[in-house]
Amino acid sequence: MDDCNQLDVDEIEKHYGVYGDPINRPLGQTSAGHSSDEGDWVDMDAATLAAHMEVDEAEAEINSNIHHEPVQVPDCQFPFASNDQDAIFDEALAHFQETQFLPQGYGAQDAEYNTGIYPIVQVIPSGR
Repeated sequence: MDDCNQLDVDEIEKHYGVYGDPINRPLGQTSAGHSSDEGDWVDMDAATLAAHMEVDEAEAEINSNIHHEPVQVPDCQFPFASNDQDAIFDEALAHFQETQFLPQGYGAQDAEYNTGIYPIVQVIPSGR
């Protein structure tokens, strides 16, 4: 539903427009929660304003290339089909924790480090 459907351009600008000269503020600084008569608003110089405009333009260009649909997030927090499966998992986890079992092939064992130092980035294999 368009709230402005029956209004002419002058009425729209009067009620939805901006009055006076816009105040240019640094990134992250808004008028929210600040009175304009507090004296802490400083207009940016032309070079600073140009730099902020470049950032805005780059952000707009990046966002214009994002066309994918959002990914649906699962509603369920419980990963098992039943309480029995949860109990089996808990039992197996307790066993592995007691025996301090570390599977091979996941980069969890010292022998799997090529340099002997824990890696900064690690790829976790998945699938079969």
